[in-house]
Order: sequence, then C-alpha cells, then structure tokens
Amino acid sequence: MIAVEELARLPFFQGFSGQEIAKLLSVCRHNVYKEGQVVFGEALPDDCALFIAVHGGIRVSIAGKDHQKFVIGNAAEGTIFGEMSFVDGQPRSATITATSDLTIVSVSRQAFAGLCTSDAPVALKMMSRLAHIISMRLRNADKFVVEAKAMMAQGAAPAAPPPPPQPPKPALQMGGRVVLPGGRVLDEKSIPSTFEQVEKLPEISKRLPGGLQASDIKDTPDVFKKGDPQKKVDPT
Repeated sequence: MIAVEELARLPFFQGFSGQEIAKLLSVCRHNVYKEGQVVFGEALPDDCALFIAVHGGIRVSIAGKDHQKFVIGNAAEGTIFGEMSFVDGQPRSATITATSDLTIVSVSRQAFAGLCTSDAPVALKMMSRLAHIISMRLRNADKFVVEAKAMMAQGAAPAAPPPPPQPPKPALQMGGRVVLPGGRVLDEKSIPSTFEQVEKLPEISKRLPGGLQASDIKDTPDVFKKGDPQKKVDPT
C-alpha cells in the first residue's frame, strides 16, 4: 500500500491535509510496473483513469503513419498523466511506458464520480489542482508551437529576386525607314515629318538607337513632336 506520507511529498498534493489525501487514497488503485512495461496504449480502450507516478519514470510516445513510434518526452516521479482521457472519456492519445521500476496510484472516472458524492470538497480540490496542471501544459504547448513556427520561418529559403528588366531592342535601320520591334515601320506615310527638329539636335541624333544618324531617316517618332510638353527628350 502507498502511505499518505509518500503522496504528501508530491507537488500535486501540496495543500492537501493528511485526511484529504487518505480520502483520495481510499478510491485509488495501486499498481507496480517493471521497466519497459506499457501502462496504457495509444487509442486503446480502458477505464480512462488518472495516474500519478509515485516512484519511477515514464516515457510518452505516439505512433506515426507507418506505426513508427515517436518519443514525445520522458517524465519523472510525481508526474500526473492520463488527464485528457480522464476529463473527456476519449481513447488515449499516447502510449505510456515505464522507464524504470514504476509505482503508480490511479483513480478511474467511476471512482471519482463516487468521491464527488461522498466528499465533494475533496473532489473539487482535486479537480482544481488538475485544471491548473492542464492549463500549464496547454500554455507550454502554445509556446512550443509559436517557437517552432518562428524557427521554420527563419529557416525558409528567401524568395528568388525578380529577373532584371530586359533592355528594349533597338530599331533596325532599313534605308529611309525605321523598323520597330514587332515589324512596325515608321516612314513618311505613318508619321508627320519632324526631320528639321532632329537636325537641330545633333548630339541627340548621334545617340539614336542602333547608331542611327539624323540623315538616315526622314521621320522620327512622336517623342520629338513640337508643342507637346508631356514628352521630353532625355539627352543622356
């Protein structure tokens, strides 16, 4: 049998009187497991009891898609486990295995329901302590998720830079005409003559696309039209 003094030293029972611990022990079961033994299995049906490791440690693991087990963590004596199924009555979400000789006490949902009737203050005190433990574990889980997302974001490959803009193809010189990319032809039939204005800009005409000179063409694009203040010539 587990003595009241053994439970009184565990964090879960701090604040409980000797009589209250004795009342809880009266509805609990006492079990011993050898190293490597499974306390309960993931997704297996049982009485959804709540467990307390009095002596020894446990390993928590879950099964992957290919039934490969992944260890979530290890826990030492004093650990409360099985609380999720104890609260919601659903199958176990993980497998618990003893990592050493393990002594536990457990209380089933049915036994706890009887305690609520026989000694409601003790049952309420136990549930209050259990709610605190579940809250702390949820907070730690939230923190872990946030930190994991931050690490994933930092390790993500940076987005590829956009490709540099391609320079426009120069117009092709064909006699007295200018052939633009796409095959469009500029000549005296397509645009008004502004040859005189180009002659007044010798420095610019020397740097026309493709090395064209003012004397090579009779017409120039609308950018040289006189009286259009929105269109300017960049001398560079």
